[in-house]
Amino acid sequence: MLGVVLIHGSRDPRPQVATRRLLQRLQSASHPRSTPGLSRPSPSNPEQCHSKFNLHPTPAVLELGEHPLAQQLTQIAHQAHAQGHRQIRVFPLFLLPGNHVQVDLPQALEECRAHLPIDFRITLAPPLGPDPLFRQWLRSCCCGASPQPWILLAHGSQRPEAQVYLQRLAQDLDMTLATWATPPFLGDRVQTLVDRGITHLGLLPFFLFEGRLTQAIEEQRQNLAKTYPQLSWSMLPSLAQHPGFPECVQAWIDRHSDRHGEATDPTSRATTGPPHSAAPHSAAPLSTP
Repeated sequence: MLGVVLIHGSRDPRPQVATRRLLQRLQSASHPRSTPGLSRPSPSNPEQCHSKFNLHPTPAVLELGEHPLAQQLTQIAHQAHAQGHRQIRVFPLFLLPGNHVQVDLPQALEECRAHLPIDFRITLAPPLGPDPLFRQWLRSCCCGASPQPWILLAHGSQRPEAQVYLQRLAQDLDMTLATWATPPFLGDRVQTLVDRGITHLGLLPFFLFEGRLTQAIEEQRQNLAKTYPQLSWSMLPSLAQHPGFPECVQAWIDRHSDRHGEATDPTSRATTGPPHSAAPHSAAPLSTP
C-alpha cells in the first residue's frame, strides 16, 4: 500500500516546503536504506506490495495545486499500480473535522475512483487533529509553559461540530479558545482577559506550519501589544516546530495504515469497472459566545 499525505495548499511556499521536509524525515526513519518514492516495490512481486507500506515523497494538495486533487490522486494511483501497489491511502494533515475533511475530500476521492485501474482501492484515513495520540502530544507541548493564562488560537470552521471540537480541546488544555475566521476572535478574548486584570498572556497558534496566517497573527499580536502596553506575551511557534512533531505524525500514520492489519474506511471501495488509462498552564477557560 502507498500512503499519500494531503495538505491544504497555499500560495505561500513555506507550508509545502515544510511538508516535503517532514516526508523526507519520515521516509528516512522508516526506510533508512531505501530510495524514497515509488521505485521500492517490485511489480513482478505484487504480494510483496500488498504486505509493505510505503510513503509517497510528495504531498497531495487540496487547494491551489497545479491540478485538482482528484486528478493528482488519479495520477498517483496509476503510477502506484504500475509499480505493483493495489491501494493508496490518503492521510489528511488537517487539524479540524471541517468542510474540507467532511465534504471536499470525500468528493475528490469519489471522482478519482471513476478513473482507477480495476481492483485498485483508494481509502481515506481520519485527519491528524482528532487523533488521541496527537492530542496527547499537544498536551505535552504545553507542559513546560509558564503558568499564565493561555489562548489556543485556531482557524475556526463554519461546521458546528468542528467548533465544538475546538472548544473541548481548549478546555482539555486548560486554555481559552479564540478563532481566526469565526467568533470568538482573538482581540475580544484579549480584551476580556485584560479586563480581568491579566498582565501576562500566552498564545499557542493551532496551525501546522508557518505561513501567511501565522504572519498575520503575529502582526495582530503586535497591534494588541500597542493597545495593551501593560500586557506581556509568550507566543509559541507553529506546531511543526515543536519537538516530537515528526514522531507524532509517524505514530498517526502507523495507527491508520495497513501495516498492522487492514484499516477501515467506510467511504472506500475497490474499482470493479474496466481499467482506465492513466489520467493526467492555568487559564480559566471562557465560555464560547
